[in-house]
Amino acid sequence: MGRVFFWTGIGDLVEKKEVARGLVSELGLWIGLVLGLSILLPTPLLADEISEANAFFQAGNEHFQRATGLRGRARQRELEIALEQYQRSLDRVRSRNVLYNAALVLEELGRWEEAYNYWTEYLAIPGLSPGEAAEGRARRESIRPRVAVFVVRANTQAEVWVDRRDLAPRGRTPLEIALPPGTHVFYLSAPGHRDTDVIATGTRGTLTDVSASLAPLPIPVQVLAPDGATVEIDGAPLVAGQSTPIPPGQHLLRASIEGRPVVEQRFELLPGSPPMTLDLTSALAAATVEPKPLEGKVRFSINALAQIEIDGVLRAEKVMRHEESLTASSHRIRVLAPGRKSYEATLTFERFPVELEVQLGRETDLGIIAGRAIFGPLAVASIVAGGIALAGATFAYQNNQQNVSYESANNLRAWTLAVDISWVLAAVTGTLGLTFVAMDAGGEESRALIAFPEEASSSTSRSSSTSTKDVASGGSK
Repeated sequence: MGRVFFWTGIGDLVEKKEVARGLVSELGLWIGLVLGLSILLPTPLLADEISEANAFFQAGNEHFQRATGLRGRARQRELEIALEQYQRSLDRVRSRNVLYNAALVLEELGRWEEAYNYWTEYLAIPGLSPGEAAEGRARRESIRPRVAVFVVRANTQAEVWVDRRDLAPRGRTPLEIALPPGTHVFYLSAPGHRDTDVIATGTRGTLTDVSASLAPLPIPVQVLAPDGATVEIDGAPLVAGQSTPIPPGQHLLRASIEGRPVVEQRFELLPGSPPMTLDLTSALAAATVEPKPLEGKVRFSINALAQIEIDGVLRAEKVMRHEESLTASSHRIRVLAPGRKSYEATLTFERFPVELEVQLGRETDLGIIAGRAIFGPLAVASIVAGGIALAGATFAYQNNQQNVSYESANNLRAWTLAVDISWVLAAVTGTLGLTFVAMDAGGEESRALIAFPEEASSSTSRSSSTSTKDVASGGSK
């Protein structure tokens, strides 16, 4: 038979006693008396609170003991009075001993959901011995098949109400609670978050997860800055001096005054944080004035329709003349046109205006190069062949003069024809070769002429002079 003990008073521990209780004789259980009261509070209690808690606890024990010898309605009445006294004690002190005894009474009364929840609270008390914790878990598990258990979780610690918001909260998340089977409404509330509610249905003997997400409330933020300052948070402008609701999280504050560097400050808002004030007055006043960078005009003049890229950004397309405003610094200039070699160079501009005359070299014409390679050697070969034919014809003519015959005459005619053909081929191939040589095959490099017109004026006259620089493609000036 199982044996159960509970405390009967406050003070020094005394020997535990076992007392048979007839109200659970059908279950074969025994209830003993526990001596002393364990008080679990974060701050000291007043003497009268301890005294009241003990008085109610003692009264509850008396009625619990009295119920052991009763049956029927009399027993139930004594158990209900014992439970009422225990609850009054718990209203003053959340004691593990009172929780233990109250849970036993609730089991005897068949109030299973309340008994399960009391055992859950009992098991959460720190300092339980392994034996006490094991007994509490065993008793709670024996009740589980009789109740519907809900486990309520949220993205932040929140108070939980069940079905009625006008009653006291049932606990904080994460919360394990036994309820009658069926559908229930769980109301959740947490500081700095919007209240929410979740509907869940549970059945007897099962565990139902209830998950809720509470959206954080925005937090008023006020930024102090001098008049004329531009203020923004995460890129969104706001009015300095006014309170603006900002959602919790990490944020970037930027403020600036014309002619001064931007002041940045990162800050974080936690859910439930009080209103925040950020003062940038001193930081903006201490910021040194940034000199405005020198800027001027660069005028492009190109010998073909081209596109212009500056520092990797396309600035113009299909232009021969173009004007850009650039700062006095180094810039990567790239000019491209179909059929032309691109011009690319890093140029440093220190004064303005600048005139940039770009000469894009043509791509090499392979047809012209091939014509030169073919007809030049053919012309030379034709001239050499003509010279050989002329020598042969001269020898044939002398031979025919000394010894006139039909054979020598035919030989002379053959050499004469060879001379004519050779010189015709030499003339044709030579003319073609010279033509291809005279043609422009391209292939020249692209270049740019940089001019710096310097104008000086007086009240009566104006004169101008120009200095120039020649920069090849790929160079740096």
